[in-house]
Amino acid sequence: MSASDALSQLVRLVVILSAPALATVLVVGLLTGIFQTVTQIRERSISAVPKLLAAGAALALSASWMSGKILAFFHAVLEAVPLVGKS
Repeated sequence: MSASDALSQLVRLVVILSAPALATVLVVGLLTGIFQTVTQIRERSISAVPKLLAAGAALALSASWMSGKILAFFHAVLEAVPLVGKS
């Protein structure tokens, strides 16, 4: 694994790991926006609080999966360290 391979895998991992929280916040934001439009309520806390709670729940539910992915990447990088100068 070269440094550029590790960097591209890291960027891909960041995108994959952020997807559950971002998708959840997107859906909750869309639903609260529809709710605010229908009820004509324009309160910022009505849109912010559910997004924060949804992001926290998504992160809590996917924490074990995320940590497994991060540990697998870290393990692959550590295994490639001795091979860095031999190419």
